[in-house]
Amino acid sequence: MSTLSSLVALRWCHSILKIIYITKKISLFKEYLNNFQFIKAGQAFDITIIDDVFPFHISPWRNQEYLEIAEKFKTLVYSDGIEYNKLLPANTTYEEALKKFQSTFPNSKIHPKKLKLFSPINTQLVYVLFYGYLNRYKKHIFKHQLNLSFNLYPGGGFDTQSDLVKKNLKEITEYKGFKDVIVTQNYSRDYLLNEIGVPKEQVHLVKSIMMLPDYYSFNPFDKKSWFGIDKDTFDIAFVANKYSPLGEDKGFDVFLKLSQKLKAKYKFVNFHIVGGFTEKDIPENFDKQDFTCYGFRDFQFFIDFYKRIDVFVSPNKPFTLGGNFDGFPLGTSYEAGICGAVVMMTDYLNENEVYEDQIDYFNINDGVEQIIASCDYLILNPEKMHQMVENFRTKTFNFSNNNEALNRKIDVLAKSIRASKL
Repeated sequence: MSTLSSLVALRWCHSILKIIYITKKISLFKEYLNNFQFIKAGQAFDITIIDDVFPFHISPWRNQEYLEIAEKFKTLVYSDGIEYNKLLPANTTYEEALKKFQSTFPNSKIHPKKLKLFSPINTQLVYVLFYGYLNRYKKHIFKHQLNLSFNLYPGGGFDTQSDLVKKNLKEITEYKGFKDVIVTQNYSRDYLLNEIGVPKEQVHLVKSIMMLPDYYSFNPFDKKSWFGIDKDTFDIAFVANKYSPLGEDKGFDVFLKLSQKLKAKYKFVNFHIVGGFTEKDIPENFDKQDFTCYGFRDFQFFIDFYKRIDVFVSPNKPFTLGGNFDGFPLGTSYEAGICGAVVMMTDYLNENEVYEDQIDYFNINDGVEQIIASCDYLILNPEKMHQMVENFRTKTFNFSNNNEALNRKIDVLAKSIRASKL
């Protein structure tokens, strides 16, 4: 190697090392600044909620829960936007979404703010919905000695096979300001009691469904088209976000196998994909004309969408991504049933206490062949679909009991706020 070449190589290496050094310094500086995310100051609130995607239109149940909480308590919601920016529709900003929320709910008593450095926090209680938020902000909660209640929904980093998650949850639930944890699944409750050792009186199981006002405002059978009665195609929908390359956790791999086998059997079957999966996720050896992809959509889209869908399929599987699992029923499942599709869904953790298999819905724990057999039955007996949907809707509305679960959550929070004031 010539002297000139050696000099160029040395300069190149020096530049790379310099970039690494600067990047590391920037990272350390950001971490240092993060220690001052909050300052204990400002206007006093009963409850402060930290949520990284509020007010995101794809999960309107958050808005509903926070609106109800704000009716009872003086409520501040901070959103850091970390996940929000990944999920936002193109050319949409947090500020635009916030304005939309405020125009949609002009009488809202929520005080929403973007989380920044030195955001003031002066509250009787901090409340978060997912483990991920909890872990991200626990050092601030500990530092300012804030009282804490949280909802431990499935997802959001709640990996029941992770030693680190277990360690963090032990630290959080042994923190002197910890008040209560709300769970929506038997599996979550048992994990907290048996693996984390949370006292039974601090774990509240609230199993139900969050019903939005929109769910009551339309008739799913008005202008509904059923296969074999109003149309010649049998339409199947898959609705899910994408959290892994192949989507095994949501059963996207099962859905693809189903589409291949069912299409070979019936030429009149079509497949519809809503959410995080796109045409790029469909293998090249599949006929992509059999699929229609819609991207992320809000609830108003689904009201019309399900008018032409016969079956909604959710073959999600727990523990394909470590110890992560989904709740039962998934919001996408009961929304599909409410909007008029026959629901096929799994229940590997035996959480179902509401629906009767083959009367209200189809349990598809056994996979592709079981789904095909269920579709065979409906294709041969299309008149059964309307009744199954009616059964599912009735059970779902009864299970909600006018959002009794939300009222129970609010009772837990009220107790924690009262205890914080003592």
